[in-house]
Amino acid sequence: MKKRLINLCAALCLFSPLALAGSTSDIFVEIDLEARHAKGNMLDARFSDNEFERIGCGISSLDLSDGSVSQQGWCQASLTKGENTICFTENWALLDSIKAIDDYSYISFRWDKEGDCSSIYVSTQSQYIPKNVN
Repeated sequence: MKKRLINLCAALCLFSPLALAGSTSDIFVEIDLEARHAKGNMLDARFSDNEFERIGCGISSLDLSDGSVSQQGWCQASLTKGENTICFTENWALLDSIKAIDDYSYISFRWDKEGDCSSIYVSTQSQYIPKNVN
């Protein structure tokens, strides 16, 4: 009897949707223009029903004539046609944060009154990956 109960529990666990699922987080884009803060999950923004919803960061690099390289980074977010923001940075630590962004990253950034990025937070964890990716 004990063996049958163990086998039954094992079978139920094996075929249970919970056994195949992990924790997921739906984090849609939020922009607070007063607090100068934007955050969101890139995947949720991409597949949102809102055609204007987006969030992301990028870096441009330029070879200078003296042989050095100049880099500028930016982060941007949008919710509606008129509700969007962008900030810029040349700070190496913030550029490193931008370089850490991956396909399923959560991004949070802040900017100052001049439009310069003051912080960039990136998190790439399993809960940001959609359930249907194999």
